[in-house]
Amino acid sequence: MSEKPTYEELEQRVKELEKIAIERKKGEKAVKDSLEEKGTLLNSLVEHVVYQDTEMRVLWANRAACESVNLTRDQILGRFCYEIWPQRSDPCPDCPLKKSMKTGQPEEVENTLLTVEPGLSGAIPRGMKPEKLWGRLS
Repeated sequence: MSEKPTYEELEQRVKELEKIAIERKKGEKAVKDSLEEKGTLLNSLVEHVVYQDTEMRVLWANRAACESVNLTRDQILGRFCYEIWPQRSDPCPDCPLKKSMKTGQPEEVENTLLTVEPGLSGAIPRGMKPEKLWGRLS
């Protein structure tokens, strides 16, 4: 059997845990502030910025992307990108996201299927693992 800790040992452990909790709260605040800052920057762009999963579902979209189809972010989240912008029932034939998932490299195509002005549409893999999230710019 192990001995019970002394009052002083318990008091020291409580102080250590309080210090850890304070550092954790500081870290959480720094992450929250960073996310808010990135959201502000991305929402100030006139280009569409959309994060999608490998199933082509929208995980996040900036203000310009949402406004281009007169939908709120909540109305876009979880839907397939091809249902929203070119209003299709299947992926676009020349989808840069599909190409990028296959190659693991950034891809760009001339996009004439968008409901907004035709132009370049690109997909960029996020991080080093292609099975993760994908960003799309148009």
